[in-house]
Amino acid sequence: MKLLPILTLLLGCVLAACDSNSKNRAVAPAALVNYSSEADPFEEYWYKGLAEVNSYDLQQSRYGEMRQGEAVLVFVTEPFSASKQVKLDDPERAGNDNVSVLKTNAIRKFNTGIYDYSMMTSVFTPVQLDQFPSTLKTYH
Repeated sequence: MKLLPILTLLLGCVLAACDSNSKNRAVAPAALVNYSSEADPFEEYWYKGLAEVNSYDLQQSRYGEMRQGEAVLVFVTEPFSASKQVKLDDPERAGNDNVSVLKTNAIRKFNTGIYDYSMMTSVFTPVQLDQFPSTLKTYH
């Protein structure tokens, strides 16, 4: 599957600032998913309407010093409008504009000693890579 290298690259980029002793917690772990032999494992896992949440210890450089914090990655599939670049409210009526994406929210929280920082990046990557080979939107 072509999606795994993209997810690995995305995760590697986000975790580059994270501590190697990080903790990983998932809201919907694979152990809870009931796979059937006929079903696609990707669809069985990602189209249940649940999100996967992973959190890590963060070391973030800011103002010339390393800061301690937390990084959280939230993964969820959702219907996305290719033309409007937003989540679809009514995907059944969108026709060809409806693109299923795996959305990743990467959240970094840390304190500089002066005030708290909270930064988020959202990445919208189509599930059908044969039709949409590139990420459709990145928002900071």
